[in-house]
Amino acid sequence: MKIAVITDSSSNLSAEYVKSVSNLEMMPLLISINQKNYRDQIEIDYETIYENLDKLSITTTIPNVLDFHKSIKRFIREEYTDILVLTISSKLSG
Repeated sequence: MKIAVITDSSSNLSAEYVKSVSNLEMMPLLISINQKNYRDQIEIDYETIYENLDKLSITTTIPNVLDFHKSIKRFIREEYTDILVLTISSKLSG
């Protein structure tokens, strides 16, 4: 059995850790600030979010489905037998 894990950035794993684990991928949540979307930890960092939390309208939404599809296809190509997907609850985001 060969298991892969896909999670989203709500898991709060460091980029260094994710890069160091070959069977793990982390999809960025979309952070919406004043109706403009940013990919969490890629196009916007935590400091920027926290600095603007009280000043701007900030919400989150689920990661792009195409990103998940790419990761799943990659793991299938690499002959993983099982893929565990752990995401934020729809009650908390999206």
